[in-house]
Amino acid sequence: MTDAKKTDPELWEKVKKEITESDKGGDPGQWSARKAQMSVQEYKKRGGGYADEGPDQKDTDLHEWTEEDWGTKSGGESGETGERYLPKKVRMLLTEDEYARSTQKKKGAEEQFVDQPDDVRDKVAHIKHNGPTKEMLVERAKDLDIEGHSSMTKDELLKAIEDATDENGRGHGSRTSLEQMSKSALQDRAADADIDGRSSMSKDELVDALVEAGGNLSDKTKDELMDMARDKDIEGRSGMTKDELVKALKDAS
Repeated sequence: MTDAKKTDPELWEKVKKEITESDKGGDPGQWSARKAQMSVQEYKKRGGGYADEGPDQKDTDLHEWTEEDWGTKSGGESGETGERYLPKKVRMLLTEDEYARSTQKKKGAEEQFVDQPDDVRDKVAHIKHNGPTKEMLVERAKDLDIEGHSSMTKDELLKAIEDATDENGRGHGSRTSLEQMSKSALQDRAADADIDGRSSMSKDELVDALVEAGGNLSDKTKDELMDMARDKDIEGRSGMTKDELVKALKDAS
């Protein structure tokens, strides 16, 4: 990785040590991409800068990744959810299956740094350096059940995917997306859906009711079906097609 020359290396080392030893962005004492992002932000906040000579900070790999909106699809902390921190554009374009397999790989390892599945790693690298291919966009559009995706141009596909996903890269209306909303916002959505008894429901009950009101299983996106399968602890869900998820959920009812 290219590294920009810092004007205050002592401050950088101090900030890096503090962030590394904290429990934010990963386990205490373990370095991670998220901690790298946080360290750069804190270094700048305390007045640290970058020298004119040497590679520009904006041209380094670290800057390219840290300037993006890193996070998880659930919106939670990686250390708590077991999800992998990724830039928003990558989270948005990974299919639910790809993201789930990447998360399982991280959850199943004892170390902070683990390899992603080969196909997911290659896709992330391609998106990072070259942007998504049309094939990648079509695959994600299918995953989100975007109507008319087969006849869309590359730009139209990207716009449709952006419109169909929330700020964390999940499909709108998925359980995880709903769980991030306030109770007031959920009640407003329940009112729009004309859900009976909404005024006396708890936040969890509102989420359940809104998911149930989302339509028949076949009308739901693959993201939504995957959330439901996860709630029911359906084995093998990460490798299932949408039709297989629908069948498994019906069988589990």
